[in-house]
Amino acid sequence: MEFIPGVPLVDLIPLGLRHFLTVARQTTEVLGRIHAAGVIHNDIHPGSIWYDIEGGTVHILNFAHAILCDPDASPHAKTAGATSADESSSSGISASDSEYPHNLYYCSPEQTGKLANAVIDYRSDLYALGATLFELLTTMLPYDDAQSDAHPSQISTYL
Repeated sequence: MEFIPGVPLVDLIPLGLRHFLTVARQTTEVLGRIHAAGVIHNDIHPGSIWYDIEGGTVHILNFAHAILCDPDASPHAKTAGATSADESSSSGISASDSEYPHNLYYCSPEQTGKLANAVIDYRSDLYALGATLFELLTTMLPYDDAQSDAHPSQISTYL
């Protein structure tokens, strides 16, 4: 196993503005490369992103919930109401076929199973990244009354 320098972002909250901008830019770039390779991380949160302050580098770790999909498929061409297996699997995965992430504060509405025929694609990672960056900058979650031990289908207040 390769040694990854740095610490998880969760240990660095609050993150100063200079480091925040570095982390935001690099994480977005790394996540873009992951998506271009046809991988949806599916569990982005401050614990899965490591930052090496001395080296100024970001690493995205923990691909246990990752989803492989066709990197050449256009997720914009697929709708959340896609019903055929071929239609949903080319750019993402049906929410009912996916394991939900363990960090519900960063869970996109599609990942909760509350949306009929929802397809999880790279946009779920972008939603989670937005919640992560919000927390890094403000030290607060976008919402904070989700039950951390609840199944996503039980969370309906905000999602």
